Amino acid sequence: VVKTMAGEMAGNAGAARAADEGAQGSETDTTSTIFVSIASYRDQEAPYTIADLFAKAIAPSRVLIGVCFQCDPIDDSDCLDLSLLDAACAGNVRSIEMHWRNAKGPAWARHLIHAHLYRNEDF
Repeated sequence: VVKTMAGEMAGNAGAARAADEGAQGSETDTTSTIFVSIASYRDQEAPYTIADLFAKAIAPSRVLIGVCFQCDPIDDSDCLDLSLLDAACAGNVRSIEMHWRNAKGPAWARHLIHAHLYRNEDF
């Protein structure tokens, strides 16, 4: 199952660039986006890791996260709980969910992320 937490971002990475044209950071680069790939196997800390990425970013709207959740949707529901994210950040999380029994390791999960969630972000 491939999905975006709060719907598709209009214009994908372009929308993120436009949202932060005045963001702090590099004086020469105010439009670049970064894609973070996370292979998560039954990891209860994954939602906190994702929230921390946005919290530490100078321009959170330019951070796009692709995560492959490999867990049981009932027994491991806390691994999938991104309710601590605000709507803007949640909209920048794209995910694949699969039962942990169908997982084939972190390299395979990263392949799925790159093949299905990466959308030509700058970094």
